[in-house]
Amino acid sequence: MFLAAVVVGFVVLGGWGWVAKRLAGMPALPLFVTVAVGMATLLCLGGILNLARLASRPAFDLLVLSGLLAAGVAGGVGLRERLRWRFEWSWAQAVAALALVAVGWFVARYLTPVSAFNWHDDFERYFSYPVRMLATGTVAGNPLGQLGADTLGGQAFLQAFVLRYFPIEYIGSLDTGFGLLLCLGLTAYTSPLRRGGVLVAAAQLSLIAIDPQIVNVSSLFTTSALVMAASFLGQLACTPERKLGPLALLGLVYAGLIALKTTNVFFVAAHFTTLALVNTLAGHREKNWLRPWAAIAGWRPFSSCHGSRRIAISTGRRWARPIPYLPARSPCSR
Repeated sequence: MFLAAVVVGFVVLGGWGWVAKRLAGMPALPLFVTVAVGMATLLCLGGILNLARLASRPAFDLLVLSGLLAAGVAGGVGLRERLRWRFEWSWAQAVAALALVAVGWFVARYLTPVSAFNWHDDFERYFSYPVRMLATGTVAGNPLGQLGADTLGGQAFLQAFVLRYFPIEYIGSLDTGFGLLLCLGLTAYTSPLRRGGVLVAAAQLSLIAIDPQIVNVSSLFTTSALVMAASFLGQLACTPERKLGPLALLGLVYAGLIALKTTNVFFVAAHFTTLALVNTLAGHREKNWLRPWAAIAGWRPFSSCHGSRRIAISTGRRWARPIPYLPARSPCSR
């Protein structure tokens, strides 16, 4: 069941990634980068749905069906790109696919569903975000919560897909299962050394061997997947062709990173500064170079869900007003 859900998730995100790729004018992208771009696209759409208080169960069903439809259209017009990023099966790709299948089986057999959770972070905070989203249509509305400080609600939006179709104990499988497999795919199929089976296997083993220090169900591998996609798109943006499509998709991935976890803004700032410096030193000074970066504003809808609290905190005012119909003094204090 878990592996089937992972396959469906890859197809749905691939469909949304194909839509974003076509809108950006990108003729070809590696398969797993397209899936990561689809995740960033869904995160931006999730912010709009949460801001409009429409992130309900029917909305998630519609997003899944739309992604499947887009993937079907992409398959009809030629999912296998005829350019250099065509999905070619060689012995290196076979090694990478074997690692994906093996890790997927291991996760499905021994790590799904997760048997332990953080009693403080998960039970008191992260579990409530997607549950409240499915119940009320938005993650906003809790003046006493911490949502909006360390995360804007992007991870909760992705976890809401899991809770829509599976019990809540599967909530951790989004990151440790789906996110891990996406990272393995990005490691194997977007590397310049993707034709070397030994190097591909070593890269995948290094990803698995590094202890991720998972302490809660917040974003870890989903963030890592978008960071890998951002690195790849940044390389495309520095090519001599200087096309604007990769920059638009990169801005979209940046928005998804910020929506997942606010601390990702440090990577976004460092990566953007480095990319801008490289393009400046290379003489890429087109006037419209900064226009595609408008896609980075995709994180704003999630942030606007917590806008009143952020304004109150920044001005030093009280954002949690006392409820007027409660007595000023507790009867127990008398």
